[in-house]
Amino acid sequence: MKDRLKGREGVDTATLDDTFADPASRTAALDDMAFTTDGGLRVTFDRGEVGAPAAGTYLVPFPKETITPWLSAFGRRLQQQTMTPSRSLDLGAAPIPAPAVPTHTASGDDDTDCKKVTCIALTFDDGPAAPETATLLTSLAQYNARATFFTVGQNVAAHPDLVRAEARAGHEVGNHSWNHPDLTKLTPEQVASQLNRTSAAIKAATGKAPTLRDL
Repeated sequence: MKDRLKGREGVDTATLDDTFADPASRTAALDDMAFTTDGGLRVTFDRGEVGAPAAGTYLVPFPKETITPWLSAFGRRLQQQTMTPSRSLDLGAAPIPAPAVPTHTASGDDDTDCKKVTCIALTFDDGPAAPETATLLTSLAQYNARATFFTVGQNVAAHPDLVRAEARAGHEVGNHSWNHPDLTKLTPEQVASQLNRTSAAIKAATGKAPTLRDL
C-alpha cells in the first residue's frame, strides 16, 4: 500500500509510516474498500488520512491478480459476487430465522414527567445489529420505554431499517463514530471523517441528522 501511495502529490512518506504502523490508525484509514467488477480492489482514503488535506481523497486500485492471494474464503465469495452477481450470497454461516424489524411498535410520543416519577436513562452502544436490535426494540415497545442508541456508522449503513425503527418508536439515535476506532490516536481530519460519515448515514436512514455524540 505504501509503495502505491509514495510519490503521489501531497503524500508525506513519514505520515504513511505513522498511519500504517499504528493498528488503530491503519484500521481507520482502511475503512473504505470495495471490489470492482473485474475482481480488483479499490481503496479510498478520505481527505487528510494519508496526505495533505488540500490534496483531497486518494484512490488506490489493486488488480485481481494481486489481491486474490490475500483474500480469505469469505473475501473470495464477496469478490465472486461482485464479478458475477447472484440473488443469494453464501456468507458461510447458517441463517438465523429472526425478524429484521421489531414485532411491536410504539408511538413516538412520551409524556412522562421525570419531575414527578423516577426516571433512568437507557443507552445502547455499537449497533444496530440483527437480530439483537430488533429484539431489544420489541421489548422496549412492550413497556413503552425510550432509550438512546449510539450507533456505529458502518452498522447503520448495513441495517438502515433498524435505525428507522428506532427513530419511529421515539428513541434517540446518536453518533458513535464510523467503525469505533480509538479517536485519541487519530488526526482531527480522521475524527471529523468518522463523525461526518456516521451522521450522514443516520440522516439517510431517518431523515434527521443526530444531535448527540458518544465519543
